[in-house]
Amino acid sequence: MTSSESCVTNSPAQSNTVAITVISVPVVPTVDVQCVGTYGAGVVTVTDPIGVEYTYSIDGITYQSEPVFDDVANGTYTLIVDNAGCTNQSAEFTVDCACDNPASLVLSSTTDIACSDEDYVLSSNTFGGSATEVSVTHNGYGALEQSVFTTSPFEIVYIQDPADLNTDITFTVTTDDPPGDLCEPVSEQLIVTVNESPVVEVVADTIICVNEQFTYTLTDTYDGVYWSDGTNGNTYSVLYNEVMIDTVTVTVESNGCFVTDTMILDIQICDFIDMANDMRINLYPNPAKDVVHMEIFDYHGKFAVSLVNMQGQVIENVEYTTDGEFNTSFDMQNLTPGLYLYRIEMNDKLHHFKIVKQ
Repeated sequence: MTSSESCVTNSPAQSNTVAITVISVPVVPTVDVQCVGTYGAGVVTVTDPIGVEYTYSIDGITYQSEPVFDDVANGTYTLIVDNAGCTNQSAEFTVDCACDNPASLVLSSTTDIACSDEDYVLSSNTFGGSATEVSVTHNGYGALEQSVFTTSPFEIVYIQDPADLNTDITFTVTTDDPPGDLCEPVSEQLIVTVNESPVVEVVADTIICVNEQFTYTLTDTYDGVYWSDGTNGNTYSVLYNEVMIDTVTVTVESNGCFVTDTMILDIQICDFIDMANDMRINLYPNPAKDVVHMEIFDYHGKFAVSLVNMQGQVIENVEYTTDGEFNTSFDMQNLTPGLYLYRIEMNDKLHHFKIVKQ
């Protein structure tokens, strides 16, 4: 037998006597909800009814005798109170424990590649909310240019150490502890793999001749080779039909790292024998080992002779005067083997002669 205020249990007795125990139905329970410093968790305290005869549950499954529930996650609940099988429940209540203005932190990347022999830079990182600064730590061998930032956006600059090569460096970025019991610092990690940068060295400056095919080949192996004229591959080839200065750049790629180098091509008219105006110039032998001989026929007046290497550097410059025929010799013993140009200037006209030094 039950009523709205009590419930009844039957107990067998002798001589056909029934013992009836009347248990009071618990009053509608009330609770107090407090947030005590952990984001997304609260404390629910039963304020009524209280007593050793009661057990309590906020999930309808697990009951406890203590009227306090700790570390309750945010959500909507109903408290059930039990008194020896007689139960009652509270109105729905909500646990909503959160920071009013939580800290925020966004890194522009969480995984990246760094190339050896250059500083690693990660830009466009931001923080906000109630955070007023961030700090950066790392487990690499190098050093940070700056480890604490008070303005957003911020840029992480890491100065590498040679020992960082072929390692993964973990950077941990953490905001300060925002004001307020329910606000917590925010942390993000960035993992950077340090790869070896490729090496490319093209000839800095070189002189080539009009209407002569120029070919340059890189001997190392790369993931990609990109020339400034849009061609790809280790070999660059070009034919010029006019005098000009051309700048050629090449970018090579290995392991996600890119390196660029530049060469300057000086395109000139090259003549071994010039018969114009009945004038003739001879240079021999070619190739030459120790000495080069020059002969000039049918020219009257002053002229200048310059010896130029393939980097455009003038090694020697001499002025002469001739009255029809001229001959001289040039010492090449101390020159590094390679390609050279003899540049002869006569009456504002240039004549270029390619000579190979053995």
